[in-house]
Amino acid sequence: MEAANSEVATAAKNRRSLSVLEAVNVIDTALIKDDHAAFAALLAKDLVVNNPQNSISIRGRRGKNTSGLISYSSYVRSVEYAGCLARWYC
Repeated sequence: MEAANSEVATAAKNRRSLSVLEAVNVIDTALIKDDHAAFAALLAKDLVVNNPQNSISIRGRRGKNTSGLISYSSYVRSVEYAGCLARWYC
C-alpha cells in the first residue's frame, strides 16, 4: 500500500484501519495470483462497483475478473483516506 500523504500513513496505523488494509492485501494477493475464485470469495456479498468500462458490476453476476478476463501482474494501491467517517463507530 502506498499512502497518498502523511495523514494517511498515520491513520493507517490505527487498529481498525490496519485490519481493513490487511484484508485488502489478501484480496490484492488473490488478484496478482489470478486466483479469481479467491478474489470473488473475499468480496462483500452486496458489492456494487463502477468499473473501467463505464458500467456497474454487481456481485453474483458474471464479471470480467471472476471470468478471468482481467489479469494483473502488478499495480500500486494508493490510499487517499484511512480513518473513520462515523464517530459512533470509531
